[in-house]
Amino acid sequence: MKSSFENRTNSYLFGKSLRGGVFGLALPGMMAMLILAGCEKKAAVPTADKSSTKSDGEQELTGRFALPGVEVPGEVTSGKSARNKQPPEINGVIVNEEFEWLFDGASLEKFRGYANEETGAGWKIEGGAIHFDGTGGGDICTREEFGDFELVFDWKVVEGANSGVMYRVSLGDSAPYLSGPEYQILDDANHADGKNASTSAGSLYALYAPEEKELQPVDDWNSAKIKVVGNEIEHWLNNKLVVSATIGSDDWNEHVAASKFKDWEKFGKNASGHICFQDHGNPVWFRNIRIRRLDKSAGE
Repeated sequence: MKSSFENRTNSYLFGKSLRGGVFGLALPGMMAMLILAGCEKKAAVPTADKSSTKSDGEQELTGRFALPGVEVPGEVTSGKSARNKQPPEINGVIVNEEFEWLFDGASLEKFRGYANEETGAGWKIEGGAIHFDGTGGGDICTREEFGDFELVFDWKVVEGANSGVMYRVSLGDSAPYLSGPEYQILDDANHADGKNASTSAGSLYALYAPEEKELQPVDDWNSAKIKVVGNEIEHWLNNKLVVSATIGSDDWNEHVAASKFKDWEKFGKNASGHICFQDHGNPVWFRNIRIRRLDKSAGE
């Protein structure tokens, strides 16, 4: 039989309503339960991060500017964040829907051979990139001509390799470099041209040396941009402006006069032309080749 003390204690801790339900807890009971709840909260095992899982109906996204199996620097290509991600900034330019693909990762339909209508056998498509395997086939160039533009692309070479990208090129000559200035593609460390800054990677070949450039090791991808507006030329390499020149300026004329181009009548004279990728006999890769037209006729 409970003592009167025990009865008073129970009444203090657990009051009864007239309907027989618990209507409240006395202060000591409440404190005890709060302490227990706090311990349980600290001991709880964290659940999986919902941000790392897909909600119902959510699908993997491919970035607006990405190609299947091709990496686009700086771009989120999957998950919810891709929906709100701004287009990537590459070499000082936001690459958005104004840029069109010159190479879609699957077809060379926008290219032709420089000397022939068809591209040569040495030019292949591998892993979403254009690969020149070094076995020959001649230079390739765009079917269309471009005047003022921004061209962005990635490139890499094998040890000791040499190549280039020429622009505002005329067809019908023995070589595209007779008319078109060249963005030099090179393994600086293992090719003789790398010993001369004006013929090293990123240079305006044999005219202007790149300044403060950062070059990736052989077999790693470099990002590049060529911007041409009127007589103004810019070469970008790995997000740095490395060359700036003005065709026809006193400085330009002095550089040309001191170079092998001094007697080349067509060199640097075209207001528009084809963009050519060079067969220099060495393996080279290009990918993510996109262009934005900057001519007045294109709305700029």
